[in-house]
Amino acid sequence: MINILWTLFEIAVNIYQGFMAVYFVYAFLSGKDFKDFFKPVNIAWSLGYAAVICIENVIFTSPEVKGAYVAAAFYILLLFVYSLIEYKCSIAKKCFAAIMANVIILLSSTLCGNLTAIIFNEKLEALMTTPCVERFIAIITTQLLVFYIMFIVLKLFGRANKNDANSFFEWGIVSTVLIISIIIGAYINYAVVGSRDKLGLFSIIVFMCIVITNILVCWLLFDLVKKNKDINELNLLRQTQEYNRQYIENLQAEYETVRKLRHDYKNSFMLLSALLENGDPEKAKEEISKIVGEIASTEIFINTDNAVVNAVVNSKLSGAKALGIECECYVIKEISGIDDISLCRLLSNMLDNAVAACKKEYDGKRVLKLSIMANKISYTFTVKNKISESVIERNPELKSTTKDIRNHGYGVKIIREIAEKYDGRSYFYEEEGMFCCAVCLRRNEGA
Repeated sequence: MINILWTLFEIAVNIYQGFMAVYFVYAFLSGKDFKDFFKPVNIAWSLGYAAVICIENVIFTSPEVKGAYVAAAFYILLLFVYSLIEYKCSIAKKCFAAIMANVIILLSSTLCGNLTAIIFNEKLEALMTTPCVERFIAIITTQLLVFYIMFIVLKLFGRANKNDANSFFEWGIVSTVLIISIIIGAYINYAVVGSRDKLGLFSIIVFMCIVITNILVCWLLFDLVKKNKDINELNLLRQTQEYNRQYIENLQAEYETVRKLRHDYKNSFMLLSALLENGDPEKAKEEISKIVGEIASTEIFINTDNAVVNAVVNSKLSGAKALGIECECYVIKEISGIDDISLCRLLSNMLDNAVAACKKEYDGKRVLKLSIMANKISYTFTVKNKISESVIERNPELKSTTKDIRNHGYGVKIIREIAEKYDGRSYFYEEEGMFCCAVCLRRNEGA
């Protein structure tokens, strides 16, 4: 009867560990609360993890069996597959979550096991295999420690970073530290179990140092990432303010141009009327040629129902034409579902990048093409500029070559950021001697 109760107790503990491990990955990657966790898919993965623990306990009954540590790799793989299927984030972040969950369980188990063995003067091997009160205490304290450490880690690094975009390199560093910790912890634990000498406090101190080191490394790295992110956001905010200023100036310039044209055309038509009445058609022809020239110099490239698009595109293309750049554009009439700031930032960056590239071209004519197309659910913005040599081969990461890094060099980043904001994609490619930037944005009718 006691053996049956003990077996049921250990199965219950395994189920608890399964739920805690899966919950840690769930909370870390999704940032959601505990109340949203109990869904069929999460329960199934938790029970699967618990089943693996039960099978591992049956196969590796002795802690001296080196093959038992292979199970730790399988636990990590199981949680990684779960994160891979259920969540959308970087591979390195998923790997970190899977490793961290198992590190917490491993270190908690080792720490509580060694501490209990020292307090009760028991052999660790016997404590891990023989049903007794001491083993019961070790198991209960282990589960409490697992809960506590997971809670702390989630508070420090999980939900606080649920919306971050840490790079593969950053998460890779943290995951590497955790893997090394697993190897060190497993080796020390195996050495202690295999020893017939009295267990010392050194093993506990080592494991505590491992836990503290991992937490400090994670905290330090994420703090640096956060500070770097704040700096980037400040630079992006500065650029947004600059684009707002440009937008206002563009509108004012358009308005002044229209006022000037209306005034000039009124005077010109009065002069033409007088010349024709006085029988001087040749002079009238000269005045007409002047008017045509003025119209060409103040060409309105597009006239959509969106004032922001009109202001930005007409201003940028007029400036490009003044530089001797041949401009072509095909733009749909109706543009809605994207907020004005995003439109201003997107078109300004795409056109500025293309104009800057055209200015560097010295072979042949300079050409810039703009198109804005749409379907029922999305828009496609495409800007192309003629190139004499491959840009992607020379600069595959499209890093900025400007010397003013503080105020420039965020063009490609801003384009990608806006594409992500509207659940879209950005593409950079080359075709027919043209460098092409295409951005697809999903309509947001609430914008």
